[in-house]
Amino acid sequence: MSRQKVSVKAGSGFGFGKANSFQLPRFGILGGLVLKLCVNQDTTDGAAPGENCGSALLKRAALTSHSREIEQTLDIMNLTHVLEMQLGAKTCLMNLALNDDPVSASLIQGDNFIYVPLNFSFCRSGLSMSLDLSFCESIECVVELDEKANVFGATNLENLAVDAAQTELLVYYYNLQESDLRKYEDAEFSIERPLSMMAKSCYRENAVSKTIAQAKTETVTVNFNCPNVITKTAIGVYELGSGLKGSYRPVDKIEYFMSGRLVWSSTGVEESQLENSLFYGTSYGAGEVSGTVSSTDNSQNIYTHFWGISNEHNRMSGACSGKNISDFSVQVTFTTPSSGGDKKYYVEAQHETVNIVSISGSSGKIGVSLSL
Repeated sequence: MSRQKVSVKAGSGFGFGKANSFQLPRFGILGGLVLKLCVNQDTTDGAAPGENCGSALLKRAALTSHSREIEQTLDIMNLTHVLEMQLGAKTCLMNLALNDDPVSASLIQGDNFIYVPLNFSFCRSGLSMSLDLSFCESIECVVELDEKANVFGATNLENLAVDAAQTELLVYYYNLQESDLRKYEDAEFSIERPLSMMAKSCYRENAVSKTIAQAKTETVTVNFNCPNVITKTAIGVYELGSGLKGSYRPVDKIEYFMSGRLVWSSTGVEESQLENSLFYGTSYGAGEVSGTVSSTDNSQNIYTHFWGISNEHNRMSGACSGKNISDFSVQVTFTTPSSGGDKKYYVEAQHETVNIVSISGSSGKIGVSLSL
């Protein structure tokens, strides 16, 4: 077995606030996807990247087959998968994506490359849960970028652009010898029945916005409408403006409700971090409560709650079904900074959900079921 890297060029019109479709070559078993984004500006007095720049730029990415969506990943949830990695890998990927926190320097004049891993479930578990693109029908990766004003500092944004000619999607494959690949396909696929496999996707709840005065403690409720089977939920509180996306604010308390009953509460943000690091191998679930924004890559002020008993991608250890719960919501309590006046805050929830992907052994046609 070997690993192969293939570069797929972006379309000429790819840019901030736009989507681009990358046709994935049918070379073998999909092992990884990384967006290599080239950003340039024609002045040294240019835009400064905001915190979590690369992840904030990625508004959404999706795997599709003949325009049918197989799986998607979103900005906050995509970042959590990097933060859950071992320290060395996490630090490296944070640097490559300009996710260093805090970021103080402006982008240099000329070309700047931002590497953003697209953390689809098919790219996180090796051969135990993967797509054989040589066997499946046409597969595309659709990448949508956010507006540059949300991600970068507001100085000379007109001089900042995506260089589509140098932007590409790096696609990694596991290569097997032809005889071994046939054995693998014979073991996994059947002419008589479709292959059914568990995959993950993401769901974005409608963010709740509220204008709040300085030095005030406020509780905001986000109602959940996700009808799918949820394995974890991530909460982020942020402002929108010059480079503020990706800079999440600390919270004081998070409470989940089902059918009007309190089912989980963090009486202090430390408890969220304790639970996630003790049982799920993560360490980013709590930040400072002094009113500061994210300050270290271990303290991102992203608050994740796992609905299962382990954090694994190739099997499900427990979940909750959104369609079987009434009045499913979260209440987020946070304190605004002591200066700065009235500001508009957004409270957003994103879920990781379960997909059942069925692949026909006779044609390679892919179907997706969103509920169990």
